Amino acid sequence: MPSATTSAPVTAAEYRTSLSGATAPVNQALADLARARSGGAVQKALAKATDATGSARTRLDGVRTPDGARSDHTALAQAMDDLHSDLLDTSTGLRTPASSGLCTPGAAVTHIGTEKSFAALRTADAALAARGYRPGLVLPRMPKEQHRSLGNGTFLRDGNRSGRGILTVVNSGSTDTALTVARGKRPAFTVYVRRHSDVKVRHINDGTYTIYYASGEDWDRGAKKFSRGCTFQKFDRTSKFETTTTSTQIIYSTWTLTLKMGLGGNATVSDVPPGQYPS
Repeated sequence: MPSATTSAPVTAAEYRTSLSGATAPVNQALADLARARSGGAVQKALAKATDATGSARTRLDGVRTPDGARSDHTALAQAMDDLHSDLLDTSTGLRTPASSGLCTPGAAVTHIGTEKSFAALRTADAALAARGYRPGLVLPRMPKEQHRSLGNGTFLRDGNRSGRGILTVVNSGSTDTALTVARGKRPAFTVYVRRHSDVKVRHINDGTYTIYYASGEDWDRGAKKFSRGCTFQKFDRTSKFETTTTSTQIIYSTWTLTLKMGLGGNATVSDVPPGQYPS
């Protein structure tokens, strides 16, 4: 009877070569993602990294593994698969900021660096390296989360205010807000109101205005928006500013708007799709 044949155990050199072949494209893709800044560049880099991690997971599943490295190899493959899923979710989230909380391209890049899968990949790489099987992963340093803000009362946009109307904005919420007062879709001014702070805007021209407000975390000056947790809303009730002059006095409108409470304490608000928010 013919004797059974068995394959020779995989050598350390062969295993390292297989690991390197699987992980090298991931290194380049993640490095490109860490450097990406613009929306188009970030989306392209996310797509490239998603493809690279998916291909790497497939290749890792087919790699012959030394007996002593099987557990760590499985952990590496699982971390690669998890990162693949997180990259895919982040790419989708960047297109749906209202639900994902990822409101700028930079926030998406930063988010990947905070994922458990990213840390797990680093841990699995270190575990195999400690056994003498360095996978060849070179994970970049992703940008860290920032907590930027503007000074309370900073005008992001300011038109010709020459009236007598006064608007006091009280932000009792837990996040900063950029409040826009608009005639129709045309902004008259936008003022930044920090959380637990108030701002008084004077010299508002007569007219009927719709009041919008965007809230969130980490104001990105370049993008001119919050980078994380952004929400966009408007008060359903318009605010009318008018001035009446008599022989003895000038009567003008003053409004106090309390975010979280609404105009007069009982105004309703509606969500505004990001693409329909006045810019």
